[in-house]
Amino acid sequence: RNQMFNFSFAYPYVLSLLILIPVLILWHYRIWIFKKLRSKKLPSIVFSNANLIKNKKKNLRERFYDLPLIFRLIALTLLIIALARPQSHSSGEDIYTEGIDIVIVLDISGSMLTQI
Repeated sequence: RNQMFNFSFAYPYVLSLLILIPVLILWHYRIWIFKKLRSKKLPSIVFSNANLIKNKKKNLRERFYDLPLIFRLIALTLLIIALARPQSHSSGEDIYTEGIDIVIVLDISGSMLTQI
């Protein structure tokens, strides 16, 4: 049997919160596009050749712009899955063994200080 997929969720309705993930992505990019359109300025230098700008390499900040968003979405996804409480239904075996338990007890209460 395949034991990997033998699980269920205690609260499967919580998984409906996963619909928030694409909504948050769309909301993020909508705000980003709105900011870009609002902050359009007229260029101070007019280039006759736009290829100079197209071939510009992205700096580190531009390359990792979406990284915080990605980490937040992954964390939110894992939190929602954890709230749904996945539970394993793998069959277990009871194993009985014999042994000797050794316990060392030290009584340091006040009643031990009395002398006979």
